[in-house]
Amino acid sequence: MPGGSPHPNVLRAAGLDPERWTGCYVNVGLDRLVMMRYGIDDVRLLHSADLRFLTQFA
Repeated sequence: MPGGSPHPNVLRAAGLDPERWTGCYVNVGLDRLVMMRYGIDDVRLLHSADLRFLTQFA
């Protein structure tokens, strides 16, 4: 689940002063949840459109 601190320009675009404010984000998308559920170790497999791989879950 990649995440981190937003770039100061992102904070500026939101109208926040990056000298005063900071933040953190976490990316938990549906593909990451599926990876954890089925033990898939490479997200590229989900987006490969390889029917041999994808039909395992149908």
